[in-house]
Amino acid sequence: MNRTITLISLLGILMLLSTGCSASQAIAPLPQATIVPSPTTILITPSPLPTLGKLEYLDAGYCLKEDTLDDELNLLRFFPSGVVLMVITQGQNSCQDAWTNLAPYLIEADQQKFSHGIYQFSGTTIQFSLAPAHSDLVAGVVTGSYQGESLLLQQQGVEMEYILVYGGKLP
Repeated sequence: MNRTITLISLLGILMLLSTGCSASQAIAPLPQATIVPSPTTILITPSPLPTLGKLEYLDAGYCLKEDTLDDELNLLRFFPSGVVLMVITQGQNSCQDAWTNLAPYLIEADQQKFSHGIYQFSGTTIQFSLAPAHSDLVAGVVTGSYQGESLLLQQQGVEMEYILVYGGKLP
C-alpha cells in the first residue's frame, strides 16, 4: 500500500518536471497580507438627523383627526426638551375634551407610563421614535411634516393628520 502511494507521488512529480513546471509553481500562490486599517476617530454629530438643520422645539399637543368606529383618539404631547408622549383614549366627545381631561397626566416626568420617545424638528420636517410604556425599546419611527395647526405624519405607510389642541412652536 505504501509503495503504491509512493509510486503515484513519484509519477506526479515526474509529470510536473516533464512539463517544465517546478513543484513550487504547481502550488497556488500565497495570498497577500491583509492591510491593517488605519485608526479613525468617531465623529459626534450635534443631532441624530444632521441633515435637518437647526433643531427647533414644540410645546404642543396634537390629536389624531380621524373618524373611527370605536371612538379612539390619539394624543401626542411634545415637550420643549425633545420628549414626545403618545396616548390612545376612548370615550371622549372631541379632541379638545380628550386634551382637557388628559393633559394634567401627560407630564414629562411620567413618560414611562405612556408610549414615549424623542423628536427632531426643523423647518417643516418632524421625526420621532416611539417606545411602548415601561420600555425603552423603540417600536417604531414616525416621520412627517409640521403645518402649524396640524401635523401630517407617516406611520407604517399610512398618512395621518393630527390637529393642534394646545400650544405650538417655540420661538
